[in-house]
Amino acid sequence: MLCLLCQRTVSMPLVSVDHYSKIKVQIVLYGSELWNNITNADMSAISQFHNKAVKRLQCLPIHTRSDMAESMVGLNRLPSRIESRKLQFLHKSITLPAGSVSRDIIYENLYFLIMISHFLPWDMSRTFANCC
Repeated sequence: MLCLLCQRTVSMPLVSVDHYSKIKVQIVLYGSELWNNITNADMSAISQFHNKAVKRLQCLPIHTRSDMAESMVGLNRLPSRIESRKLQFLHKSITLPAGSVSRDIIYENLYFLIMISHFLPWDMSRTFANCC
């Protein structure tokens, strides 16, 4: 099938979107659980990449609303996926079995941050809000 908008052959747009969401998005978001100082410019660049890719996969005009293009194939925005991955990482780290090395390391680092926060002149709640 020839797409009239972008003049390229598109066999199955849903298969292309499935490939994009299962492989390409995972590559883009690799390690996003630990991104604690991502800027608005970085988040904007990631969102623009995602919006253009979704529209191109469906052969939609570039001026199509991004939320409409994403909802047509059942995709979520990448910033919401990043936040979801951070919350999943936090849940997994909290529910690790007692005595595991990973849990001990995480808890020791958190304990150290809490203990040192009493001696620091700034408010640690902003730091904790940005780290997770």
